Amino acid sequence: MTATDDAMIVAVVSPPGQVEGETEVVEKLCAAGLGRYHLRKPGWEQARVADWLERLPANCCSRVVLHGHHALAERFGVAGIHFRDKSDAGEVGDAGAGSRRAVPGGGLRSRSCHDPETLAQRLPEYDALLFGPVFPSLSKPGYGPVPAQALDRVRSILASDRGRRRARVLAIGGITSDRLPACSALGFDGVAIAGAVWHAADPVAAVASILGVAHARPGVAHLELPS
Repeated sequence: MTATDDAMIVAVVSPPGQVEGETEVVEKLCAAGLGRYHLRKPGWEQARVADWLERLPANCCSRVVLHGHHALAERFGVAGIHFRDKSDAGEVGDAGAGSRRAVPGGGLRSRSCHDPETLAQRLPEYDALLFGPVFPSLSKPGYGPVPAQALDRVRSILASDRGRRRARVLAIGGITSDRLPACSALGFDGVAIAGAVWHAADPVAAVASILGVAHARPGVAHLELPS
């Protein structure tokens, strides 16, 4: 999928801690059509992450993006590896910058960005970028959104580079199905969701609803910019 494809990309970010039945939910999300699952478990040791991955079938592991313990990427054939903002090398355990580190099997390199300047700088270097918080976070009360002027700058950056840039940029922070049109209007290629999934009574149904809206590619006519 390129940055100009019609369908928006939808990624789900894991809850940070232990959730009963999470791997079973991920299997159902994959069956529902989810293409990317960001496994973010800060504080977990590598053995615990490996145990989590061993519970998934290979077709689901191939959709996982690791936010830590990148050395597991080859063993489990994951979709890619993710870097925190301002920490290119720190999670990898080697001296190479994250943007230059080869991912086994040609997987993607992903990174978080929280300001327009970093976003513009990293567009040529990564395959995917998560920018936010675009709306007030659902999983981190009191966090976000970024200032309106920053979103204006992001919109300008994405518009000027669209069709030429390498990275696909996903909005993150407070994403719900009714906010996808605003994300599309701002120029994002997709969304990464967390709170709207894990706070829902039925996470699979919540993701299915968002996937349905995303595949319709919300347009500017339905613009609802963040306040």
